[in-house]
Amino acid sequence: MNNPTSLWTYAWDLESDGVENVLKKLSDLGVTSISLASSYHSGFFIHSHNKNHKMYFAEDGVVYFHPEMKYFEETSIKPKPAKITQHNDWFELISQNLSKYDLELWAWTVCNHNTRLGLLNPEAVITNVFGDKYFHILCPSNTDVRSYVIGLVKNLVYEYSVSSIQFESLGFHDPSGDILGLNHGHHHERYGTVLGKIETMLMSLCFCFSCQKQAELSGLDFNLLKESILNHMTLFFNSAPIVDISLPDSVEDLFSEIPLLVEFEKIRKNTVATLCEQIRNQLPKNSSTKLFMLEKFDPDVSKFVDAFYISVYGKSFSEAYNIVANEKKSIPENSRLFAGISLGFNSFFNSKELIDVTNSVIDAGAYGVNYYNYSESPKRVLDWLKPAIDSIK
Repeated sequence: MNNPTSLWTYAWDLESDGVENVLKKLSDLGVTSISLASSYHSGFFIHSHNKNHKMYFAEDGVVYFHPEMKYFEETSIKPKPAKITQHNDWFELISQNLSKYDLELWAWTVCNHNTRLGLLNPEAVITNVFGDKYFHILCPSNTDVRSYVIGLVKNLVYEYSVSSIQFESLGFHDPSGDILGLNHGHHHERYGTVLGKIETMLMSLCFCFSCQKQAELSGLDFNLLKESILNHMTLFFNSAPIVDISLPDSVEDLFSEIPLLVEFEKIRKNTVATLCEQIRNQLPKNSSTKLFMLEKFDPDVSKFVDAFYISVYGKSFSEAYNIVANEKKSIPENSRLFAGISLGFNSFFNSKELIDVTNSVIDAGAYGVNYYNYSESPKRVLDWLKPAIDSIK
């Protein structure tokens, strides 16, 4: 069996080049699937080979299919179809033409990273220890958020020919605080008081009512945990730019000083795992639909999903090999791991470089490869995909 490969793609690619032209292009390149954005955040992008524009400002927090409201009756959070879907249901058009080009449709679904919905539903967003709300992140502890995400999945699986759901931002954030925590990349985002790794992590934790309820149901002293973190952050802020020597200088020391954090992290992990379980249970009986997490392996979540991802964006073939090989060492042998390879951003300057990185991740144990992305890749680099994919067949 060939290693599965896919290319992340957007509705504006289909509008520019035509649905069948894009599918034919992907088929000719040799990819086995199209990863089409079903729900996405805002952005300002260069699209160098788009026929309709060269710069694009994407709508914030919209879906790129025609949502059926019957799937969202149990939540106050409702999807909004993108303007680009007004005259075309791109997922339906793709579904109608998959067999003709021998491709699968994977729904690339951004879940909790949604500023539009966060501003409309402030009670459902991540809230830091000081009570400040992060409107760009919905909290997965919140029941309306969970029902909204489940509604997205059911709508996609029951109404379209979707083979896999690729979850982006389904949980809280990466433990380092780099993904969906405090650091976001928001327009004009800046921190004049520079945070350390520990402080970034602490400021990324959620203390909303839903998280408090989950913690207290688990027997955790939520108020004591909150007080401990408030004390840490207050001392840090009052001492800046000097770091007070009494503060822990490693995550391990932090957990020793605030042991409730260890239990809190377990509760948060369980929150995400149970959401994945709920999603799995809502799939049709005997469904062949796969669930992919666009993040590193998590043992709790692995019981309910089919694959994980690791990024090697911008890495050389040797760096990419080591990243994938090291991740494979830390996960069960039968766990499926995809590697994400970025085509744009000056990642590659010739075909051989892309061939080498593609081969390196497969040699290191990756089950498949997802390439990023049709829109932002230079046209020349897109064409380099064919020899790269041919080399792993």
